[in-house]
Amino acid sequence: MAGRGVVHGTTSTHSVRTYTISNGRRIGLVCKVEGTVVGGNKWWYLVASNDDTSWVSARYVRNIGAAPDHCDPSDGLLLGTTTTRVNVREGASSADRVTSVAAKGARIRFQCYTQTSRTHRWLLTAGGRWISGDYVNESTKLRYCA
Repeated sequence: MAGRGVVHGTTSTHSVRTYTISNGRRIGLVCKVEGTVVGGNKWWYLVASNDDTSWVSARYVRNIGAAPDHCDPSDGLLLGTTTTRVNVREGASSADRVTSVAAKGARIRFQCYTQTSRTHRWLLTAGGRWISGDYVNESTKLRYCA
């Protein structure tokens, strides 16, 4: 279920800011994932805005009605293999807290990816954590987190 929300603060992330959503603006919330904890809130919403999609910390959104469902699909998970020992993080940035380390050759189920620059992807694991796409052999069929 998608949701609606109103932005009620200024956002800050480790990733490159793609655009700013004005305070008080109503936005469409596509789905949610766990990520960097901001102000005690671990949830991030995928936002459909400005003819694009991006992420905003739920800390800065006041839900109108129910929060959106998890981005985790019930199907469509794809397997990837780590090419080296790699950090598993709580958010899609190397500045985010490391929650565990995956060994070289680990086979990990991924649900989708997000693009943080023209050449860099972060992969969302089935467990709601993030791994840099630089260290994973993955299927080209992995879908965008949208």
